[in-house]
Amino acid sequence: MNAQENIRHLTDEELALYGDAIVLEMQDRLPPTILIHVMECEHCKKELMGLFDVIEGQEPYVDGDRHPVLGRRSS
Repeated sequence: MNAQENIRHLTDEELALYGDAIVLEMQDRLPPTILIHVMECEHCKKELMGLFDVIEGQEPYVDGDRHPVLGRRSS
């Protein structure tokens, strides 16, 4: 077993939150643990790139300018 096999990857919910942050241009509001993990983990980076291919160009679906986790969008 190598070191990569012991890494906990992002959950579907964490990946979805990252996807929301990309669409809403709010990546700076993501928890540092998620940001650092994606920078260091090729597996999760690939998962996120696949998700981005699906959501690219979609309109944000949040209620008004407020995301339930990321907060209010900046002007």
